[in-house]
Amino acid sequence: MRFSLRNIMLLSAACGALFLAYGCTQHDDVVKPQDATTITLDPVYLPELEDIYVYEMWVVKVNDVDDDFTAPDAEFVSLGKFLWDNSVHRFRDLDGVAISNQVELPESWYEYNYIVLSIENIDDPDPNQPSGVYMLVDEVIDQKIRPIVMRYPADLFPVIGYYFVGTPTNDTSYYDLSDSTMVRVSEQEEKGLWICSRFLTERHLHDTLSVGSIDTVMVPDTFDTAGKYDIDTIGIIWPDDSIWVDTMWQYVWDLDTIDVYFGLDTLQHRRIEIVWDTLTDTLFDYILFPEYDIDSIPSEEYLFPLGRIPYYEYTGPLELLPDVSPYGWRFNAWVILDQDPDVNGTGDNTGMDLTQVIPFGDGSLEKYTGSSEWGILPLGGFHDPTGPDFSNPHIDNREVPQFPGEDFVVNADQFANLNLARNSAKSWGFIVIGMEPDPPKVTINPETNFPLFILSQELAPGGGVHEFHNWTDFLPKIKITVEMHD
Repeated sequence: MRFSLRNIMLLSAACGALFLAYGCTQHDDVVKPQDATTITLDPVYLPELEDIYVYEMWVVKVNDVDDDFTAPDAEFVSLGKFLWDNSVHRFRDLDGVAISNQVELPESWYEYNYIVLSIENIDDPDPNQPSGVYMLVDEVIDQKIRPIVMRYPADLFPVIGYYFVGTPTNDTSYYDLSDSTMVRVSEQEEKGLWICSRFLTERHLHDTLSVGSIDTVMVPDTFDTAGKYDIDTIGIIWPDDSIWVDTMWQYVWDLDTIDVYFGLDTLQHRRIEIVWDTLTDTLFDYILFPEYDIDSIPSEEYLFPLGRIPYYEYTGPLELLPDVSPYGWRFNAWVILDQDPDVNGTGDNTGMDLTQVIPFGDGSLEKYTGSSEWGILPLGGFHDPTGPDFSNPHIDNREVPQFPGEDFVVNADQFANLNLARNSAKSWGFIVIGMEPDPPKVTINPETNFPLFILSQELAPGGGVHEFHNWTDFLPKIKITVEMHD
């Protein structure tokens, strides 16, 4: 094929035009840097907050590849505060006005490492920094790699646990010398609920201690027995068994070592007080604080001449529970209770005037947590399920089992009709394990619940030990869509 000079010139011109039209075309991010981002939020099971709280969205930059958003030098940039209205599935500003579900970031999405939703007090003492209560989080990542979904930062899916209805701190247990039997009196079982399991066993009391150097701890001469409670006071019987008290526990007195050996209940007390009977020896008023000393414990035959003794054992607390304190949270147990069940005219659970429950999740989870018209009965916040919770205001005893829970045996007027062991087929309560902000981070309302839960179980007829269901599938999340533009 032959080309004339004119054809060659025309072809060159056409190629030049095509090059100008297409040859310099590059990705928009190169030609027009995409230095702004629109973030679209799609919440699922997001709860409405009590009016002392507000949500705040942040993007976070960390300074080390191994750091996360809790690093001390992490840099937070606020994307704004907002409220959530479940009735119309809309975001609202702090004045209650409906706002868009889109948030503008005047920078590239990839300038940051995390996107975080925090809980703030509506009266924020430091509006330039987050409270430290982080509810949802995800990494800044290309949404083509995987969906971006903000979730609770700790893994709560494996958590399991048990509860039982009973009042262990209102028990009275003693050894009756008259017929060589252990007498156990358990009152008001329907007024207590504990986050562990309880079962009756029969064996030598395994948590036997040795107490030495009895003259090292003295109390004032005017020792006041007021405020002493049977459950943690042990009466001393002299070797001739001439004097004893009903609250005595099985013991052995070793005259050679001046040690007291005794079997004690399995509430796993932090401290057991042994009070000398001042009618027997008026010269010595002592309180002995036992220390575990396995080497000095005598043989079981010497220590337990009566053999095996029935007693309650406590075990099975919440298991596989992660530490949520780095994210600004603690756990709490709540009873969600129908205050007017009207079951066969029993009057159970009436007259307590409880604070109304704040619905969990998006308000659709009542079949797992109880009606939003019911009342809330807080059992106490905790970090460690193998220790007591932070508050036991209704217990008529200074010592409690080493598990979260409450015996509602103080304030008879308010709890006179309380019955946590329901006596009919009608549902009248749920026990819920949830989370709440840690009070050092934000102010909380101790009378009601934060609407975030992981475990629940309907109160069963007759009480007893029951396993929780794990409902972490219903924890809130926010699906994120990112659009970068100039």
